[in-house]
Order: sequence, then C-alpha cells, then structure tokens
Amino acid sequence: ARRAMAEEAAPMSANPGWGLASPGRSLPLLGEAAARGSSAALRPEAVGSPGAPTAPSSSTERPRLNYKHINLDSTIHPLHPRIGYWNLVALVCLLFDAFFHPFDVAFNDISHSVVMTTLHYFDVFCYSVFVGDTILQFFLQIPAPDGTSYLYDRTRIAKAYLAGEFLLDFVTVIPFDFIFSVCLSLHVVEAGRFTRVLADSLEMLRVLRVSRIPRLLNFWKNDIQISYATRTMVFSLGLLAITSHAMACWFAAVGLTDIGNQQTWLEKYYDQEFESAQDFSPVDTYLLSVYWAMYTLTGIGYGDITPMAYNRLEFVVVLLCMVCGGLTWALIVANVVSLIQDANAKNAEAMQTMDVVNNMIKSHNLNKELSSQCRDYFTKLGDLNQASEARKIIEKMSPMLQNVVTRAVYEDWIEDVWWLQGVTNGFLVHLVLRMENTLYIPREDIPDARAVCFVMRGLVIWGGLLMRKGDSWGMDMILNNNRLRKANSGMALTFLETIMLKRHQLDMVMEEFPDDKAKIRRAQVNLATIRGLILKAKEIAKREGLSFGGKKKADFLRFDNNNQSDARVDGIEEASQETRLIISRVDILMGCVEQCETRVDHVFAYMNMAFVELRGMLDAIHLAVNPPLDPSAAAAKDMLQSHL
Repeated sequence: ARRAMAEEAAPMSANPGWGLASPGRSLPLLGEAAARGSSAALRPEAVGSPGAPTAPSSSTERPRLNYKHINLDSTIHPLHPRIGYWNLVALVCLLFDAFFHPFDVAFNDISHSVVMTTLHYFDVFCYSVFVGDTILQFFLQIPAPDGTSYLYDRTRIAKAYLAGEFLLDFVTVIPFDFIFSVCLSLHVVEAGRFTRVLADSLEMLRVLRVSRIPRLLNFWKNDIQISYATRTMVFSLGLLAITSHAMACWFAAVGLTDIGNQQTWLEKYYDQEFESAQDFSPVDTYLLSVYWAMYTLTGIGYGDITPMAYNRLEFVVVLLCMVCGGLTWALIVANVVSLIQDANAKNAEAMQTMDVVNNMIKSHNLNKELSSQCRDYFTKLGDLNQASEARKIIEKMSPMLQNVVTRAVYEDWIEDVWWLQGVTNGFLVHLVLRMENTLYIPREDIPDARAVCFVMRGLVIWGGLLMRKGDSWGMDMILNNNRLRKANSGMALTFLETIMLKRHQLDMVMEEFPDDKAKIRRAQVNLATIRGLILKAKEIAKREGLSFGGKKKADFLRFDNNNQSDARVDGIEEASQETRLIISRVDILMGCVEQCETRVDHVFAYMNMAFVELRGMLDAIHLAVNPPLDPSAAAAKDMLQSHL
C-alpha cells in the first residue's frame, strides 16, 4: 500500500516548486540556484528515472499542493524557499528567546505587568517554533557522505540527526518548569530552595539553542556579503552579550529565591532595606546582576558583590558561572587576537616596504617634494596590489566560473577592444590572467609601449584626448608595421591606475588558441589594409601638393605657355580622382568583409584586383608627373586610360 501511495504521489513529490522528494528516488546534489526553483534540474527523467512523470517546467504555472497525494515519507530540500522563510522565523524567535526567557525565569515572580505578560505569551510561541524546528530536522534532506547527492531516506536522516545535533535540540525543548509544577502538585518533590533553583537553572538551558544560529543562517550564506572581520566581531559581541545576560539572570534568580532562612546576596547588598524579595526592583536587580556578570566574565573581580558565606547553593552557581565566563572570554579574546593578527599580516608587507622607502629617503637626503611623491606612490601601490588579487581569485575558479566572472568583471574593457569580439571564453580568461597592473604618478610621461591600456582610476591625456575611468587606448597594437600604428604618448594628470596587455603577452595566448589567432589575424589584415590605403593616399597627396581629401593647394595650378604642362596637370587631376574612386571601392569591399564573412575569399580576390589596378594607377601618375625626355600628353593619357 505504501508503494502504491508513493507511485501515486510521485508527480507531486518530485515537483521542484515544493522541494519534496519520495524515498526510492535519487536526486543529484543540486546547487543553490537549482534547489530554489530550477525545474529542469529536478525533473524525474533528469535523474535517471525512466518513465517517471515530468514535473511542470514553468515556474509561473506551479500546481497547487494536494495534501491528499503527499507521501508521508516525503522529505524537503534544505534550500527550498519556504525553508528560508521558516529559518527566518526561527532566527527571530531564537534571538528573542535568548534574551527574554532568562529574564522571565529570573524575574517572573516580581514582575507582573501587561508588557511582561504579552512577552511571556510570545515566548510560548517561540517555544512552539523550537519544537517544530526539532521535528523538521527529521524531514530535511542532508548531503550524502560522498557529496554527490542528497540523502532523503527517512531512516538515514533520522540516524544522522540522532547521532549529531538531536541531543542539544531535545534538551532545549524539554519543559522543565511544567515538569517541576506537575511534580509539586503530585508531591513527587518538595518545594524548597534547592528544587526551585534547580528548575530555574534547567529552564535556562534553552539559551544553548543559540548555537543553532549558524545552521539557520546557512540558507543565506551565498546571498549575504559579510567580511570575515565583520562576522568575527558580530559573533564575539553577540556571544559576550548572551553569556553575560544569562549569567546575570541566573545569579539574580538565586538571589530572588526566598525560601528558607539563609540570607541571599541580594538581601545582603540591600542590607534589609526591603522586607521580602517581592519588593526588589527588577531593573535595579538586573543591573546589579549584569554588573557582577561582566566583571566576573572579564576576570576583573571588584569583590563588592559576592555570594553569601555558608550559602553553598550560591557558591555552586557562582563557580559554574566562573567556568562558563572564563571559557567564553577566552574564546572572545582568541577571536579578537586572530582578527588583529590577520589585519597586521595583510599590512605587514606594505609597512615593511614603506620602511625601506623611508630609509632610502633618509640616507640620500631627498627633498620634501620628492619624498612625498615616493610615499604617495607606494601607498597607492598597496591599493593596486589589492586590486590585482582579483585575477588570482579568478585563476582558482573552475573553467565555467572563470568564463562568467571574467566577462562580468572586465566587460567594459572587452567591449572597447573591437578585435576581441567573437573570440572564445578560454582565450579571454588567459588574456586577463596575463594582464599587468600599472601605476603612474601625476605629470608622468607615458610612452607608447605597444600595449592595450584600460584606465581603472585617474585622469590621463593621451594623443590630445582626456581619458578617465573606463577609457582605453592602444587598440592598434596588433599591427606589426610601426608606420601604420598611431605612436602617441600621454601624460598622467593624477595618480593613474591602468591594466595593460602587451603584444608579446597576446602572442603567447594566441599560440595556445589557433582558432582565435585566425580571427585576430583577420582583424589585423583588415586594419592594416585600411591604414595602408590611408597612409598611401596621404603620401600621394603630400608628394603632389594636395591636402588629404582632394582639395588642391593654392600654388598647385600653375599654367605656362606650354600645352604639355596643361596636359600633365589634367592627367594628374584625372588620376587623383580615379585614385579616390578606387579607394572608395576598397572601403566598400572592406564593409563587405565585415558583413559577409562567408564570402571573404571572394572579397579578398576582388581586393587583390583593386590593388593591381591601384598599382597601375600609381605608375601612371608617376609617368604623368615625371615624363620622359620627349613626353607626349596623348601618350600619357592613353596609358592612364589603359590602366583605368
């Protein structure tokens, strides 16, 4: 019957929207994103269950949960969204109970205000949440020992929980106060000072449930960005507050228990000012208890509040508080010391470098301005080294994560470098890992280093342009001919941080990726063709006295009485016009190369023909400008016409 029920409930139990799973199936160990709603990852056929029903893949069409078809043996994924809501409620209840419950146990007999009564009812609700959370652990899937899947066999989950965290969870949900009241009504135990203090002490064991805070926060461990230093300080301060509060309430409960003829520490402190414990002020008593707990926990020990002589019960409570306080304070001190050591270790190298710089300044008697520049440079260099740590982190990632993170972190730089469009992700990752961080001081000249530079911080003038964060230069570093490159230089206006990719680094990466090398080679040919045509046109214009663009200089047209000179001028004008026409045709062909990569061979063939024509045109221009001894204008025109 159970097997039949499991088969009937299989479609719903495998639904990723609810995170339920029935025994007898095996789901892979899913990532957080998949566990929180990735339907494709949780479909039955995706995990090797042939013929199993398919869960709905659309997150917007989630079927309602039919409780009649849920298998009682179903388990819940620990990263399910509703588990996150439950953990949030449990966390709020746990923090409230950690502070209110000890106070309620200690001062319940002397505080009966409406606020205390309301808070007491909320504390009962918190207790119910703790009971529910303890039961929930028997239904919560746990990672398999091999780390490849989640275990949701109820028997194995129960055994793992009983052997681990169950004992502490069970002790914190035992209603000791209720058991004590029942025992008193049944006359199992007699009302006395010892039994009352024992009941209060057992009730305060619920504070130990704060150790489950990391388990509750584990749901958001990848969503919350908190530094190690912040976590350590929050943990230390929270531990100090909860421990001192629990010690204060425990010590106050001993002093407020007025059964028997023995005097308590509270009565001694007030020196019989009040007739009974009911007259003590809860606020004053709590402040005194916290004062005692703090100097006991920190080991200061003023000695003005002490347990009564011959009061063995108070001495036992104080001894236990001293042990717990000593261990807690040792843990807090260890965390703080470790935090300080880590901070010093990070700054140790920078401080040692700064000491060397100061010694150099002192030994060589550098002037004040130069000394300040040196110190500022190495201070900024420390920040630059921290920025370069990002690439070391990327190097430790898996290949898929490297691809995603590289594109996310260096997206602006990748978009600026046009010849990197279309390369593979692995090629980009290797390029990023070989890039270098560079720092320039204000008013420092930046030479042409045949590298692509991307501004990370600061201002720079490069090639007459003002560049700031996000700008880049040196895109033509892929060209081998220095005449085709723009050999500009610049000057840093402020402290300038850049990331630089040099040509030899690009060559090393291209040797590892032949396909990407071909793409960059094609971009190199395209850029060289355009730059070469422009350069050749400029040379012709300069040699013939033309300004680039086709306009003639004022002294170009000089006519004499010889008809041969007029013919030469006309021939040069026609040649110039035809040259510009050919250049425009080459530009059109270059556009075809970019738009129609599938016909690139044909386009390059046409480009070769255009180059042949252009070469003939240049020869004709040469003959027209420098004719032989007996030139003939008609012969020059015929030669031009034949080449055209």
